[in-house]
This record gives sequence, C-alpha cells and structure tokens, in this order.
Amino acid sequence: MMKEEGGQRCRIALVGNPNVGKSVIFGFLSGRYATVSNYSGTTVEITTGETSWEGKKVTLIDTPGIQTLIPMSEEEKVTREILTGVDAVIQVGDAKNLGRTLFLSLQLAEIGIPFLLALNMEDESGALGISVDKKRLATLLGIPVVGTIAIHKKGLPEIRHQLLGLLSKNNGSGEAIRHEPPSRMIDQQRFQRVDALVGEVTRRDSPPRKNHREWIGRISTHPIWGVPVLGAVLLAIYEFVGKFGAQTMVGWLEEGLFGRLINPAAVQLFSKLFSFSPFLRDLLVGPYGVITMALTYAFAIIFPIVLTFFLFFSLTFSLFLTLKHSLTLTLIQSKSLVSI
Repeated sequence: MMKEEGGQRCRIALVGNPNVGKSVIFGFLSGRYATVSNYSGTTVEITTGETSWEGKKVTLIDTPGIQTLIPMSEEEKVTREILTGVDAVIQVGDAKNLGRTLFLSLQLAEIGIPFLLALNMEDESGALGISVDKKRLATLLGIPVVGTIAIHKKGLPEIRHQLLGLLSKNNGSGEAIRHEPPSRMIDQQRFQRVDALVGEVTRRDSPPRKNHREWIGRISTHPIWGVPVLGAVLLAIYEFVGKFGAQTMVGWLEEGLFGRLINPAAVQLFSKLFSFSPFLRDLLVGPYGVITMALTYAFAIIFPIVLTFFLFFSLTFSLFLTLKHSLTLTLIQSKSLVSI
C-alpha cells in the first residue's frame, strides 16, 4: 500500500478526538515545514507537512479533531473524505479516556485502513492510577499501540518506527476487531465492544485520588442537582462578566484611566503639536479621534469584557473538564441515532 514508485509520496493522516495532542505529534513527525489551508470547498482548516523517513517521501495530514467518523459535522465530513485518499492513519488518543479512543478505533478498523494507535498523555493517566496493557490491547486490536507523552517527546520516535514497519508489512488494519461490515456494526454494538476492551486492558494501579472535577462532574450531570448548578453558573457569568467586567472594570478604565489621565494628557499634547492643523488634531484627539474614541473603546470598554469572559471560560473549562468528557459519548450516541 505504500507508494514509493515514481517518486510518489506516502500519505499519512493523523486522526483523533479534540485536545489529545495531535498537533504536537504532527509537529514532531513533520519537522519544521507545514502548510495550513482550508479544505477544498469548506472553512475547515487542515495542516499538511512533507518530510522524509529513511529515504521514503511522506506527506502528513493533521485532520480536525472529531468524535466519530459518522459524517454529521463539517469536520467529520472532511476527515472522512481525507481518509479515502491516505495510505495509513496515526490515531492519537487520550490514555485516560480509553473509551472515547476505542470507539474511534473500531470505526477506523471497519474502514480497513492500516493504522497505528498512539495513546498520549500517559503521565496524566498514571497520575490518576490508570494503567493500560498496551501489548494486550495491540493483540486485541490487531494494530501497533504506542504509549506517548507528546509534550516531552516520549514515544514519538517509536511512532515513526512502528509506522514504517506497519506500511512495509501492509497489515495492521484492525482485522482482529473488524467482525462485521459498517452497515451492520451499529453503534450500540460498538459501545459494548469498547466497554469489553477497556475492561480487559485497563487496571487501576492505586485508588484514584479524590478530584474536585470528578465531584463537580457527578453533581452537574445529576438530573436534580444539575439544574441549580446550571443556574449558579449562569448567575456567576452575569456577576463576573456582566457586572464586574462590563460595569466595574469599564468604569475604572473609561472614566478613571482614560477619562482623567490619558485622554486629557493626549488632548493637551496633540493640541499643541498640531495647532497648525485642526484636521490632524481632530483625527487624533477630536470627539471621534483615534485616541479619544478608538483607543478608549478598545481598551476601556471591549478589553475588560473580553478579558473577564475568557477568564471565566478558562476557569469553568478546567472545573468542568470531567463533565465535558462524560457528555461526549452521549453526544456521539445522539448523532449516531440520527444517522440511523
């Protein structure tokens, strides 16, 4: 399946869920040169890089983060189309969320493309006491499985080595788990298979440490307590962004910093400098001037609102990370039912 004759390049796609470290691995494998562009006819960005491995020309394609290969969103449609023209796939998965990863592995196996599974973030899964038997998993899936910590480059050279061996042998398409054609392998069966695989290859080396995000995740998904949690979050957004950011901070900056210090000083300075040209003076410090209006609006009004919004978003993203993961498979199931 590897294309070397006539100078043709081997095309390899990186596929995985969002936020699993795909881009870091792509950067290591592709080297310094990469091209970012929109996929033809869409607004979806893809990154491509050309390199050479042991004399073999390789084109790497970093696909958008997806939850499933059932093409419901534009990103999933683009990824599905890209997979029709590649020689192999590197699936990047989160070692501490093996269920999400294996759901996608099953779908890749059904397509029949040779692929390798890179279980990333092993340091985070280890901190949670989660251990994955990669050799057993490789046997069950019928593909190479490599453990990685992308940000430390641990395991990344092994990906390249395993992939070259995979392509030269022309195997590793997941035959061990491809029991039924895609038309009959419905999602409920996939989830059951994923649960069985996770149970067989995963163990907890130590009791998991109490984690505030897990506790918040359980409370937030509770059918009763989830409602007041939602109300509390909305109220917190209003108080922090709507009141503190849009009122208090805007007041400090617009009336205090700009109204009493910056704008009066700028008016005085530029009125003297451009006394010969009322046009230039008004352009800078007039009622609609660059400094008196544009800078004031940008830094005294827009900036504090945007700042407080993203601070709040960052905080809640960290707190509710477990909640996001717990909702992922539910969303996949909903989308799959629609497709059926």
